[in-house]
Amino acid sequence: MLNLLSAWPTISRLAQIGGGQGLTKFSHELVSNASCVCLISIPNSSQRSFFDGGIAIERVWLRATKLGLAFHPMTILVFLFARLDRGQCEGFTVNQVKELSRLRQEFDSLFPPRRDQCNLFLFRVGYASEPSARSLRRSIEQVT
Repeated sequence: MLNLLSAWPTISRLAQIGGGQGLTKFSHELVSNASCVCLISIPNSSQRSFFDGGIAIERVWLRATKLGLAFHPMTILVFLFARLDRGQCEGFTVNQVKELSRLRQEFDSLFPPRRDQCNLFLFRVGYASEPSARSLRRSIEQVT
């Protein structure tokens, strides 16, 4: 599915025909079936907070991996909400902005917003079978 959705014409066509509900259903099932859904927030939107938040994400991810848990980033909504909050809605249709606003209300009911907090990273953690394929990585010698 991700390969199909990586093509902009596919996404554009889905928007034209009012599609995308299948993606919403898929995401809903992922969250509903998760052992744990977590949100990492930072105290403000300073560069230092984002840096420290990135360190926290890395530590949680590495710890989950060490414990044999699957770690699945699901943070696109956090990024879209940040755009919505800043009024950066160019590229979205009026209906998409309305849908994002509706989804934001649902999200806020699960993760109540806190004053002076900036949501950074949404993920789920749970048990899963070994991945059928590994992502390509450079060897440690190639990056040091």
